[in-house]
Amino acid sequence: ALGRNWMSVAWLAGYFDTRTALPLTSNVAFQLNWDPAAEGLALAADVAHRFAAVCLRYLRGEEAPEVNSRGEAVCEQQRLFLAGGVRDPRPTRDEYLPGPASAARRRIIVLDRGRAWTLAVSDEEGLPLGAGALCAALQELRGQPPADGVPFAAPAYLDTEEAAAILSELRRDPHNAAVYDELRDALFVLQLTGETLVDEEHLERLAFGGCQGWPFKTVSLQVSLSPDRFVGISMEHSVVDGATLQATVGRARAVAPLEGRGGEVA
Repeated sequence: ALGRNWMSVAWLAGYFDTRTALPLTSNVAFQLNWDPAAEGLALAADVAHRFAAVCLRYLRGEEAPEVNSRGEAVCEQQRLFLAGGVRDPRPTRDEYLPGPASAARRRIIVLDRGRAWTLAVSDEEGLPLGAGALCAALQELRGQPPADGVPFAAPAYLDTEEAAAILSELRRDPHNAAVYDELRDALFVLQLTGETLVDEEHLERLAFGGCQGWPFKTVSLQVSLSPDRFVGISMEHSVVDGATLQATVGRARAVAPLEGRGGEVA
């Protein structure tokens, strides 16, 4: 009657009660086998465009309900992450802050050399912006200097109670509060790295290296701009399971790339 599986309360309690750093507890990192031959910023734009297209299709009500192998409906709570949202660290038990229900004028967070940017991925009608335009926007932000000091994502790698205290203090400032709202509403995080590493090293950095995503965000994607073309994903496990995320990745890989006008970087 409530539209969710009866086990979801116990499931979320098991995750939200975690007090230790999520990358050391329940987050999972994967390498993705990405088909397109693009590399560098073109690859990053392709990944961002395809994932955003799946999220926007869901928000426009164009994704068919999930069913299991017996044809039974799967709990729709598993797909709420496609609207954005963030796990919000709290002193004793975390909460999930959902993203907006609209597909119009949606953004993602791009992490690059310690700085965070918002990047528009949909227009006023909720349709995805073209991969070529996203690539141009990424080129613009890539031309900016790196962060001077503590990287943007550093607080999210602390134990949950420490992260809750620091983020609560930071959000006392109206500008910081607005930045956190942007992080909450973003469809996902895209982290850029320019290092040339073997796959195992990329995965180790993605899982445990720090500042490679936002661990409280359900999906943090990572794309290497070097010739190794590594594409990875870090998953915050509380509101989504592996099978749902795998299905999302499959849909993203099947999206036909779209060229078109793009949006601004902020």
